[in-house]
Amino acid sequence: MDSMQLKLDEIKPQISAREWEIRFLALQKLQGFPPEMVEDILVSALEDNNDNVRYIAVKSLGYIKSIKSVDALIRSYADPNSLIRLQVIEALGKIADSSCLQFLVQFLQDEGNVRVRATIIKEIGRLGSMEYFPVLAIYLNDPDDRVRANTIEALDLLGGASLPELVGPFLADPNNRIKANAVRSMSRFAPEKSLAVLREMLADNNEWMRASACYVIGELKENRAAVETVLALDDSHWFVVRNASEALIKMGNHCLPAVYSRLSDSSVKDEVLMQLLNIIGETGNSGSLDKIIPLLKHANGEIRNKTEEAIDKIKERS
Repeated sequence: MDSMQLKLDEIKPQISAREWEIRFLALQKLQGFPPEMVEDILVSALEDNNDNVRYIAVKSLGYIKSIKSVDALIRSYADPNSLIRLQVIEALGKIADSSCLQFLVQFLQDEGNVRVRATIIKEIGRLGSMEYFPVLAIYLNDPDDRVRANTIEALDLLGGASLPELVGPFLADPNNRIKANAVRSMSRFAPEKSLAVLREMLADNNEWMRASACYVIGELKENRAAVETVLALDDSHWFVVRNASEALIKMGNHCLPAVYSRLSDSSVKDEVLMQLLNIIGETGNSGSLDKIIPLLKHANGEIRNKTEEAIDKIKERS
């Protein structure tokens, strides 16, 4: 008997324990096993009388990605707990079996919970084809912001000649996620307009709008907005700074001129300098060394350490 079977035999008694917490933790442990060893156990747990146990059973089935569990997951969508239904949709999306699309469409039409509805739309976009475009397009008029945002994302994945006409108006939407998804979608059809909207978002008073702009800049690797994205490193909100830093790293060495320019500014704050050094460490080349070596003499010890780290990373790639 191999070690995996021995380990499973140790866990099995816990699956039938009276305390739901023990059953929950036991089912969670099954995520590390081959599907054929645990899928029947997890499917049986879908009938558990405790919501939390059913939740982790569904999540674990999504984790092991067993196509044999699709039918059982579809039946579990009848669960009255919306969090479990949400997990069912995510599990089906991870398994990525296109045969469940007809059920997803049916679920979408009957679902009252907006978070679940938005997730169904996203998965139909990921798994579906052009034939599902008109099915989803009607949700551009949904009253919920999350649903409309996910609809734009899903339609973008499906494609279609009418996409610019339908999505274009959302470039002026007041919701940050909707606007960001519209920019990402429209960047293929109206790149200059999309760039202009991104710059408007970066200058917006709403921090979530600025954070969404940085996120999309990273997704598009929009190096034409590198200067503005570097300036966003000075933002007072950490999630804007995080997204800006990640966006610049995704641009690769295209971001370096803007980063070097900010690095040479004597007024740059230490916390921004740390971000710049991290970005250079991830994207820089041998030509970057002359720019950062002087910082080995900086008064701030953290900056000296970050400089050494950046130098080491660049040399490893050289």
